Amino acid sequence: MAAVGLLMFGDSVLDEITSNILLTDGYPRAISVAIVAFIAIIPITKIPLNTRPIITSADKLFGLDARHVASPLGLAGMSIYSRGPLRVVIRIAITIIILIIAIFVPSFDTVMSLMGSVLCFSICIILPLAFYLKIFDAFTSVQSSTSGFAVVPFENSTYGTVTYTLDLLVDRELKSPDLLVCGELYLPVHHCLVGHPSRRRSANLSHEHAWDDDDQMQANCNPQRSSKMMKNLQHISTIYSHPAAFGQCEHFLSLYLKGVKQQEVSSTSRAAEIVGEEGPNSRSAAISNSLAADVHGLKLLAESIQDKDDNSTRFFVLKNGKSNPDGLAPSPSPPSDNNEDRWKTLISFTLPQHPSGTLVDALQIFKNHGLNLTSINSRPSLEHPWHYIFLIEVQGKREGSDSGAMNQAVNELGTKTKEWKWLGSWRDRVEL
Repeated sequence: MAAVGLLMFGDSVLDEITSNILLTDGYPRAISVAIVAFIAIIPITKIPLNTRPIITSADKLFGLDARHVASPLGLAGMSIYSRGPLRVVIRIAITIIILIIAIFVPSFDTVMSLMGSVLCFSICIILPLAFYLKIFDAFTSVQSSTSGFAVVPFENSTYGTVTYTLDLLVDRELKSPDLLVCGELYLPVHHCLVGHPSRRRSANLSHEHAWDDDDQMQANCNPQRSSKMMKNLQHISTIYSHPAAFGQCEHFLSLYLKGVKQQEVSSTSRAAEIVGEEGPNSRSAAISNSLAADVHGLKLLAESIQDKDDNSTRFFVLKNGKSNPDGLAPSPSPPSDNNEDRWKTLISFTLPQHPSGTLVDALQIFKNHGLNLTSINSRPSLEHPWHYIFLIEVQGKREGSDSGAMNQAVNELGTKTKEWKWLGSWRDRVEL
């Protein structure tokens, strides 16, 4: 519109282009009126967008959101067909109310625009951090003794370590100085593609035979997997899931859904919820699980789509070492405490900056004491660039006294490192 004003009136165009249009002679009156009308409509068109959060809240308040409409269980006394017109009435009513307020309170439109911007920022930036905030809450609740124990994800057998958990364990700002790892859990992870089936079905594909255990798609995805897959996935345009789930299903996605938009959200459960809210005509799908599909009224479009059949995630059980020094994670059949091979210990340490070979010297200590290293990770120390905090897992248990190979090793570790910290010992459950 600014370009139109410059072309029509040159440098003399006013800030209010409508003044030029109405006060300048020589232009067709109908065109002038039409341009003014279009200019007046521009702010009105923003109202439906700015009121979207209010409308969504009203839908949920009255049970009219898409997830309820898609559900076979209707609200008491109201069918799924009567809710559609009611949703239209609510939208029109809210839009008219906001429009009237904007007319009598000119600054209200600015407030609504700001609200829309803030909410968009929250959805795009803050929502993906929600998963990590949950982990942070677990750490803080145990540190403050609000909770006796907490369970946090540490690593996945396919996708690798959860870096945010590593950052909280290294505890650069000393926010959780009393936290110790006292146990571990291994849980298998089986991902499903969930959503609404395509309403377009080929002539030779009946509803009863939509699933095929032995089709070529299954063979290509994983010949050794007894998965079920729906043949028609061409209607899917967007997939929602957690970043780790995308990483664990890369082969399936690249083979059958290549080029489809991947939208990261805070959890796989939230992904299923979003697809459920979009309704039965949605062209979106989610990588989630069968339970979430049942809860949100979705169908299983493909099962066991993870790259590895033995895909599993290891969780750490945390405790407060000061308020609960003897607490151990429950175990159905605890191994003998005297067998150090059935225990693991987590240690973090930093090294001097300049001497060469310091990392080798530090790790050599454990070999000299007959202790096996099972994993090693590193995170930036943030003290200065290219300086790291190392986290190592060692087979063995730190005893209450100075005796034992682990105690002797960590005492010697202090002579080779800048600083070190014991982060707990727990029973190894990898084979249980």
